[in-house]
Amino acid sequence: MSRKSVSLSVRSQVNKYIKLTANVNYFMTDSDNMPSTGYSNNSVVYQLVWNSTNISMKNYKDEYFQGRWNKETFTSDTDMLVGKNNYYNPYRILYAMPNTQDKDRLFGNIGLNINLWKNKLTLDLKSGADVTNEFRTQRKPFYTYNYTQGWYREQSNFLVEFNTDFMLKYTDSFVHDRLTLTAGFGGNNMTYNRRSWKYTLDNLDIEGVYNVDNYPAGTKPDYSAYRSKKVVNSLYGLVSLGWDDWAYLDLTARNDWSSTLSPGNWSYFYPSVSASVLIDKVAKFQDWLPAVSFLKARVSWANVGKDTTPYSISYGYTATAFPGGYRPAATYPNYYLKPENVETWEAGLEAKFLKNRIGVDIALYQSDVTDQIYDVPYDYITGAKYYTTNVGLIRNKGIEIALNFTPIKTKDWKWTIGINASRNIGVLKRMYDGWNNANPFQEDYGTTIGSRLFVYDYVGKKMGELWGLGLQQAPEGSFYLDENGNQVDCSGMDIINAKTGLPAFDDSSNLKYYGNVNPDWLGGLTTSLKWRDITLNATFTGQIGGKTASVTAGILGYQGKLKNTLEGRNDGLVAPGVNAIKAADGSITYQKNNTITTDIVSYYSTYKANRYNFEEYIYDNSFFKLKELTVSYNFPKKLMEKTKVIQGITVSAYATNLFCITNYPFYDPEVTGYVGSNTKRGIESGSLPMTRSFGANIKIRF
Repeated sequence: MSRKSVSLSVRSQVNKYIKLTANVNYFMTDSDNMPSTGYSNNSVVYQLVWNSTNISMKNYKDEYFQGRWNKETFTSDTDMLVGKNNYYNPYRILYAMPNTQDKDRLFGNIGLNINLWKNKLTLDLKSGADVTNEFRTQRKPFYTYNYTQGWYREQSNFLVEFNTDFMLKYTDSFVHDRLTLTAGFGGNNMTYNRRSWKYTLDNLDIEGVYNVDNYPAGTKPDYSAYRSKKVVNSLYGLVSLGWDDWAYLDLTARNDWSSTLSPGNWSYFYPSVSASVLIDKVAKFQDWLPAVSFLKARVSWANVGKDTTPYSISYGYTATAFPGGYRPAATYPNYYLKPENVETWEAGLEAKFLKNRIGVDIALYQSDVTDQIYDVPYDYITGAKYYTTNVGLIRNKGIEIALNFTPIKTKDWKWTIGINASRNIGVLKRMYDGWNNANPFQEDYGTTIGSRLFVYDYVGKKMGELWGLGLQQAPEGSFYLDENGNQVDCSGMDIINAKTGLPAFDDSSNLKYYGNVNPDWLGGLTTSLKWRDITLNATFTGQIGGKTASVTAGILGYQGKLKNTLEGRNDGLVAPGVNAIKAADGSITYQKNNTITTDIVSYYSTYKANRYNFEEYIYDNSFFKLKELTVSYNFPKKLMEKTKVIQGITVSAYATNLFCITNYPFYDPEVTGYVGSNTKRGIESGSLPMTRSFGANIKIRF
């Protein structure tokens, strides 16, 4: 992968009334092969986890590079490590099935600041654009599983967002400068356009040629195109009051008009108010408590609206294979959709001590999310599976803590440390009229592993519960008698067949709760050590709590590739658990299992290490990681002054993901799944290991 970026900014005082600012940024990303991830036969990871244990990677490498993939071997009975009726050689995926990407992004803005009257009345005018052009290709060569004559796809995405805004602002002071006032009125026009197209060739004419014209006679490429447009117009105002440099009040109001909603609902208003008091000034700490450099209390309330994607309220049809035939979309739209709404309360306290060498900032908040736009199940008699509507109330409560320290501060040395931590608890308070609160809302993860693993939200409970299949276990309150006749609690212990020594699976109607996918705490640590013109920066991230089900680990364990299948391979084992003894009257008692499991293959592959026994593959996601380490050098100011053109030069070298301390196996504990453009916690499937990168950059300021 190649990444390049260029940035340029300009500031110019046109005359004593007008100031011009402009900036432009260009980012280029080119990749000759972006590896596929997830549980897909296009993924290298998929092939590796299902790789036969008696075949080394060298064998796969030799098979590919020695040219054994050709017409003769594919159409004959020649033994191949990955046959024609199976999936793909991992080296063939890497070298013959690339996923290329060429992405260019250009964004910037130009603005004028106009002094209308005595530096008190100003007008800001600004216009900007953000343009992204992306081109991708995918290919499969001849003699590939399911694609004997190859396969090819090209797709392009062109995104443009324009923003034009103004802000008329008045600033003044009164009562001998004790009362300060800032008032403003502004507006914005945002226009978003997207154009995309896709060509797919299910067969190629000439082997090894990949373009949209290489299709056999009598066939044609599958072509699809999409374009959308969204416009949001906004008007907003603000008033900021300050009294004697210790009391502040800020009021804002905004109204948006969105083209994605119907005329009756496309206008939505959202205000905010915040107030703060500098307690150290009110109480005159500088006279009797100088150790406290700063102490501020603050409270705020805000209401924010959000629209939806283009054409969500429009009814559409999809073409069928029958000529001239169309079918209704799977989701029935709702012309009367309302905008989503988020209402947030926050209270905080910020303090600094010992001449700002120590800082503490604590905030408590509550956020209510209402009228979320969701697709809910719909009656099939309508011809649609889902119906788009406004649902739910989600209440988030949390705390955010930030600590800052400056242990060393001299003429040549400066060492700073920053620590942050946050905890959020999101509870689903309600769904919609007619919803049975005993039923869970199933979050969309793109897969349920064959209806075996789910992330549920129950009304009244913390969101993100992980539920899945598991082995049969003794119910709560169960016990057995030991050799001395004492009762031993065996609640939750695996039930083992007294004859075979094997456990058994629960049926699909008896799912087990395995914890919550959301973390208990998130945190980070940054530190900077500066000596003259050399600076060392380090960034750490961490997490406490949160559960993840690893589909990858389940497949590996099922095949006997993990250490959890080592015990008992030679002479069997006595599985920990209890035997359920059913009496003639139907009552059940329990006894400690003492049966030796001699069929160790069935014990692991069918039961204990089976990839659908999720209890075996649920992991705690706690971790502590060195996210980034950077060393930079700033050229001396005196040297820059001699150039009379260059204001500064900074040269830096960096490295990412240098280490990670965690009990989470195999992969990056920060890994998430993707459903569309949304990231999801809790289910890992075919992800790549943590990547480490190294690089350098130079910044020149003119």
